[in-house]
Amino acid sequence: MKKPVCKLPLSLKITIFVLFSFASLLYASNNYAQRTMLNISSQTRTVSEVLTEIEKQTDFTFFYNNKQVDLKRKVGTVVKRIKLYNKLIANVI
Repeated sequence: MKKPVCKLPLSLKITIFVLFSFASLLYASNNYAQRTMLNISSQTRTVSEVLTEIEKQTDFTFFYNNKQVDLKRKVGTVVKRIKLYNKLIANVI
């Protein structure tokens, strides 16, 4: 007597693949960008100087369009052990 062979339809295979893909994305939500802490002390610096300082302290590299970001704008930042992703990027750019 033959055992029944269980063949999954293509749509079910795709659904399972997509489910596992989304599950792996949810698992990776606490990544480097959200855990990185840095210190910057400055009363008045240009945006360009602040971004350079962040690049020195972290593994981040910033890409921007010079027409959209005023790199000569002065910003005042004094932060100690701040999470980069949550606070500083929103305040500088």
